[in-house]
Amino acid sequence: MLLLIAMLGAAGFAIDVGHWYLTANRVQRAADAGALAGVTKLPHDEPGAEVTAVEAAGANGFSSGDITVEDGNRANQLRVTVETTVDNFFAGLFGVNQTTVTRTALAEFQGPSIMGSPNNWLGNSTSPGHVQPEFWLMNAAPGAVPINGDRFQAGSGNADYDPNGYTYRIDVKSVPGSGDLLVEAFDPAHVDVGFTACDRLPTNTLNQELVNDHPVQYGVDGIYTKPGEDATERYERGRWDPNIVVGGVVTSPADHPYCTADNGSVDVTTYILRAPDLTPQNDLDNPIIDSGTCRPRQYRGFSDTSGDNIHRYLDPDDGWRDADHAEFASAFRQWVTLCSIPNDLVEVGEYILQVRTNSPMGIPGAIGGGGGNGMNKYALRVGFGSVGAETLDGTSVSIAATGRLPMFVGAVAADTQFFLARVPPVTGGSFIEVQFWDVGDGAGNGHIQVLPPVEYMNSDGTYGPAGTNVFRDCIWEDTIGTTGGAPSPANDCTLDNVNTTFNGDLVTVFVPIPDDYDCAIASNLGCWVKLRFQWDDGADVFDHTVWSAGLSGDPVRLVE
Repeated sequence: MLLLIAMLGAAGFAIDVGHWYLTANRVQRAADAGALAGVTKLPHDEPGAEVTAVEAAGANGFSSGDITVEDGNRANQLRVTVETTVDNFFAGLFGVNQTTVTRTALAEFQGPSIMGSPNNWLGNSTSPGHVQPEFWLMNAAPGAVPINGDRFQAGSGNADYDPNGYTYRIDVKSVPGSGDLLVEAFDPAHVDVGFTACDRLPTNTLNQELVNDHPVQYGVDGIYTKPGEDATERYERGRWDPNIVVGGVVTSPADHPYCTADNGSVDVTTYILRAPDLTPQNDLDNPIIDSGTCRPRQYRGFSDTSGDNIHRYLDPDDGWRDADHAEFASAFRQWVTLCSIPNDLVEVGEYILQVRTNSPMGIPGAIGGGGGNGMNKYALRVGFGSVGAETLDGTSVSIAATGRLPMFVGAVAADTQFFLARVPPVTGGSFIEVQFWDVGDGAGNGHIQVLPPVEYMNSDGTYGPAGTNVFRDCIWEDTIGTTGGAPSPANDCTLDNVNTTFNGDLVTVFVPIPDDYDCAIASNLGCWVKLRFQWDDGADVFDHTVWSAGLSGDPVRLVE
């Protein structure tokens, strides 16, 4: 009899344990579902994240009272806890009528990788205090061929062609007490100046005439700009160089800083600003801003620039192409305000700037239209201030490329470090996947190295000792199966012999992130992985290229 009672007790206990186990599985599934659904609203919509998490967890059979939603360890993490009680069978005979079952899930969302800049400007700049990153942004016309450098906008025979163009993420972290939010572009219209030396510009004699006779340029929207005495330099022939290098030594600072090196023909370039929304994983569903001083902008291209036609476009009194004068003079080689949002209407969050070359003139939202076979180069900046200001307050705002960085590098031999992508500390144990399209068009050999954030650098600005704080064991691949260069013997994520071998080729590097990877996520300058690009002495570089970066794996994932 005692044995029978023991057996019945064991059976009853087994039933209770099985019931607890099944309930725990159901509770865990609900917590997982809630965390994964709600985290996609972060970091800018915490109320929306909570509502979404409760709905998703509740769909698994639990009431809102059973569900707790909390912040995770970081701004991109969400913790969901589901708690319920179950009635016991056997345990109730011993006074334990119910058992509480609790399960928790922690999810994180890694949005699209931001590339190119932690600052409020992206690309070269003529603004005081801006450190030159040594590249211009670019968009190819639909008739260009991808082998010329633009993987996603060159449309001729291009399987990777993206009709949506390129997007840039403007992160407004807070709104100061004064100043409007300005989104500006340097040299937004395409003007064929010749990409090797901007050699289609007027002579210095003619430029001086503009200084003497026409110091004021006519702007658009009632806005006037005044380049004044810098016209001779602004419209001077010669290519952009960040530094003059002789024998590997910098002998003088920036030369021809206004040369954007537009080439070929681009019928129209369109700039569209989109407002923040609650779906950070999708840039193109953000609503287009089209009101007042912020609306889509379009600039037609100017390819009839042989001889001294650029001077004639700039001169308001010569009677030539007067209808085009105001547009040309207000956009050529200067900062132009694309959008101005009044201070009290600025939202905290991420605005999206979309740049395309395939919209019909006058219909910026349409896809299909535009033409040409060249490339338009430009730079971008954002900040708070007033229209026409020489500098903007960028302490609470930044701009970076989203997932893809289209760029033109025109420089002499240099040891240059570019901001590649921001990689947060929660990514340890995964891979950074970086792709280089058509990289290495230079008169010599280059060397590419992927570097960890500067937080890993020594106090003297070097890496070491013995390379202990560099990325290692990188895997290099290219589309034709045989890598034109090879990793360096030190295996410090360097690719040597980067040259025209990679013309029209896609090179991919997989960078292992150490398990203990950490960085200064609280700092705007923290967590930025850099790319070191070294060129042999005396090698001229005229390279149109597109870099892409992202983390391997699912951007929405469970951490715990």
